[in-house]
Amino acid sequence: MDLIADSGSTKIIWSLAVNGKELKRKETDGMNIAYEDDTHIEQRMCSQLKQLLDNTSSPVERIFYYGAGCTDTEANHRLSDILQHVTKCSSVYVASDLLGAARALFGNNSGIACIMGTGSNSCLYNGDTIVSNVPAGGYILGDEGSGAVLGKKLISDFIKQTMPEDLATILSESYKLNYPEIVQRVYKTEYPNRWLASFTYFLADNRSHPYVQQLLISSFTDFFQRNVSSYNNYHNIPIGFIGSVAYIFKTELCAAARQSGIEIHAVFKHPIDGLVKFHNGSF
Repeated sequence: MDLIADSGSTKIIWSLAVNGKELKRKETDGMNIAYEDDTHIEQRMCSQLKQLLDNTSSPVERIFYYGAGCTDTEANHRLSDILQHVTKCSSVYVASDLLGAARALFGNNSGIACIMGTGSNSCLYNGDTIVSNVPAGGYILGDEGSGAVLGKKLISDFIKQTMPEDLATILSESYKLNYPEIVQRVYKTEYPNRWLASFTYFLADNRSHPYVQQLLISSFTDFFQRNVSSYNNYHNIPIGFIGSVAYIFKTELCAAARQSGIEIHAVFKHPIDGLVKFHNGSF
């Protein structure tokens, strides 16, 4: 039995599968190993996996974990040790969420894999591993097209009063926003990127507004210009997206791609289905 995990900072999707057939799926709170200590991670893993693995008829023989923060050998070894200790499974593979996205999108074929959710990232994948990556930069220095950056642009226009008045009124009435609260949430609380990304729901609800359309198209165009165009021969390589923002705004994302002379190969909300297929060899 295989245990496959797609882990982001906000949530983890776990899948139990036998011979490529999913037996059980569970969503739990997310985790980023770069920001949490081992004791806390192990306690959470014990709780989360106990619920998932209770009443299973077979032991877990292999674990494939793709996670946020799993970007260096030391961090991956730490998490592998924790998973082995919690599950008693000796075969544990830990890799980045970006490699998980690439394998879910392309299997054993090459392509440019992109993540576009709360944050954004991209890589050139050769069908086995990542061969090139334009640094994401985070929502302050990069993350073009991400939920956090879309929210940052929206709220910036709101406080500078450069947003159309009708939309500003809807935003103000819907969220009861004021300048001191905005400063507090962005500069003095944890995870301001998540708070900013929460405004993608507002953008989705008002996506027909010309201002919102322009904001979305220009932000997605920035992603193609500042990330995808850096990969050699990108016009002739399949390009795919994973993530809630790409999935929700697929129409606008594809429009921005066409304006950049790019054709999108696929857009998935989550990579877990593709990862189950990949590790069963049925991609």
